[in-house]
Amino acid sequence: MIRQVKILAGAVIVSTIGTEAVLADCMQQDERRSEQARYVQTSLMVGAIQCRAKADFRDLYNRFVKLHQTELTESYAAIDRYLKANHKMTIDKYLVGQANYVSVASYKTPDFCEKLYVVAQEASEGGAPADFVGRLPVRYESKAVNCPVVASADSK
Repeated sequence: MIRQVKILAGAVIVSTIGTEAVLADCMQQDERRSEQARYVQTSLMVGAIQCRAKADFRDLYNRFVKLHQTELTESYAAIDRYLKANHKMTIDKYLVGQANYVSVASYKTPDFCEKLYVVAQEASEGGAPADFVGRLPVRYESKAVNCPVVASADSK
């Protein structure tokens, strides 16, 4: 019986340690929206550079950045905090990696420039940047899991 209690206690400790590791690497909802906003911005930036011959939308990209400057600045800060706390990575390294990912994937994506041009048109007219993430020709993927939503004592 004592042996079973020790095994159970050990399992609880191990599962708690594992949970803390997962929770430390999880992304809050506002951090996820920030990551998505930056992914849209990065995708449009890559497209504006790579697609000049097929669908030149540098002006649309510039309009998008000006229109969403505040939200993009806030998302940059949110991702920077997340990366420093969870991955000990600089945001510049993260964003360069993200741009490289989009750039490489764009060559494997049929009609990348034409599809991204449509997104650039709409995103430069309004709406939250993160709302366009599902429309991008290179699919958004995040390595971070969503943090569990914990109900507060006030909500009971």
